[in-house]
Amino acid sequence: MAVATICFQSQLLHRPVSLYTLLPDTSPIKSVLYLLHGYSDGQASFIYNSALVQYCAGTPLAVVMPEAQCSFYIDTAYGQPYWEHVSEEIPKILQQWLQLDIPRAHSFVGGISMGGYGAAKLALQKPSHFAQAYLFSPVTDIVKISQQGFGHEKGNGAPPFNKLHFDALLGNRHIRDTSDDLFFLLEHGHVAQFPKFKIYTGTEDFMYNDILHFAQTLTKEGVDCSLQTSPGNHGWRTWEPFLADMVAHIAACAQ
Repeated sequence: MAVATICFQSQLLHRPVSLYTLLPDTSPIKSVLYLLHGYSDGQASFIYNSALVQYCAGTPLAVVMPEAQCSFYIDTAYGQPYWEHVSEEIPKILQQWLQLDIPRAHSFVGGISMGGYGAAKLALQKPSHFAQAYLFSPVTDIVKISQQGFGHEKGNGAPPFNKLHFDALLGNRHIRDTSDDLFFLLEHGHVAQFPKFKIYTGTEDFMYNDILHFAQTLTKEGVDCSLQTSPGNHGWRTWEPFLADMVAHIAACAQ
């Protein structure tokens, strides 16, 4: 398993960017996973904070980890179209340079926290691209969080509202009932076309109730969704076994 950094000039962001990739030793590549980082992390977080490389070793899986800073994977009011960069520009770059043209049945998306929101948005807005979405403690109710932040209890680890900088991200734009609203995408999409969802969370996560509500809404709307929980909070110690489970499931699909 090779860890490679791909650097290129983004025509959308108007600056050099890079993305981390895990490339298998076996050939050909049979599956691809787009894996999105959280708000306090970056593209290399999965390499440095988890045993992802070991889990993927020996599998025909390529993992693509883009950098989106603290954008919530949206096209920002300050002129940085991160959503278009991740959803359109990067797949084209990978097809051009790596001939990474994998069928839907072997294409997956996943993400942690803020990246879980981005992964869910990709799955709901581009359902023809992915067979399954894996969400780890995902941000789900972006409308509520952009208006009032996370619920706070002593020591729960939630970032304060003023640190999220939604005023800079959104400007005067409202995102309720837009393509940035996961519940809007779910309501107005074609359920039969949506990929499967697997959602992981710790039961002490500060977003647990929101995550539970989102999982229940997916199921109520007819989406194939499973929820896996374990004791734990919003952190890598909780997510580590979930990452192993995700890779094992994807590897089984590639057989």
